[in-house]
Amino acid sequence: MLNAFWWGHGNGNRRGVHWLSWERLTVPKYLGGMGFKSLKAFNMAMLGKQAWKLLTHPDSLITRLLKARYYPSSDYIAAKVGHNPRFVWRSLWSVKAVVENGLQWNIGSGTNISVWNPFWIWGNYSIPRFADMNNAMASLKVSDMFVPNMKQWHMENIFILFDNNSAQQISRTPLYSSVQQDTPMWKLEKNGIYSVRSSYRSIMDNSLTVQQHKLDDNWKKIWSSNVPPRIKKFIWRVTRGCLPTRLRLHTRGVVCPLQCPFCSEDEDSTHALFTCPKSAQCWQ
Repeated sequence: MLNAFWWGHGNGNRRGVHWLSWERLTVPKYLGGMGFKSLKAFNMAMLGKQAWKLLTHPDSLITRLLKARYYPSSDYIAAKVGHNPRFVWRSLWSVKAVVENGLQWNIGSGTNISVWNPFWIWGNYSIPRFADMNNAMASLKVSDMFVPNMKQWHMENIFILFDNNSAQQISRTPLYSSVQQDTPMWKLEKNGIYSVRSSYRSIMDNSLTVQQHKLDDNWKKIWSSNVPPRIKKFIWRVTRGCLPTRLRLHTRGVVCPLQCPFCSEDEDSTHALFTCPKSAQCWQ
């Protein structure tokens, strides 16, 4: 029978975790993983913090150098990776999707935000471009949709220029008189400031690996229960099928009998812990 005492003490904790792949262990706890830090996602979140400064600190030396070299006529979001880029720029450019996922423009004057920029309308809505768009429409700014000399949407012109759905989305976008300049804000934090924590969480929530390995269930019941941490980990191992029962060992290539040594039933987690007569005696 499973030696539960060996499994719960000493190095057994670390050996037991290895029954699941590292990708499954990095899945957040509330999705069925152990919440181990994904170094790849954490590195992307750290790089995202540096890339965010290219938007929020346009006058810094590094921003001016990179802009002059890689995107002299646009901004970081619209920049291309370029030909034979340096490692620093290639790394910063690779996390553009991370920055875009949390970017939301605070509309001030509106003169620095293009209408076709997808990050100024609240609700992650992007206005579709016209197929035969002239230069005037291509260079349209958000400020062009204001009532003259007022910070207010000119809804009559907006409904003329755009389809009904786009116009409705624009009308729902708030304009605050207290905001004087067009500034990027990090919408994943209430204070609008980029944080590695919220960025990492967003990366993991949108990770294909997490989507493949997550298990939708009420895992919070385990981690919020009022029991010692080692008991929580043991319960988690039971629910994830990580205990070295005979059936589990057999699936891992270990040659051993499948039957419990005390009875004739196959030994899985349920049998080893509950249905075996010896287990029942132990619990009593």
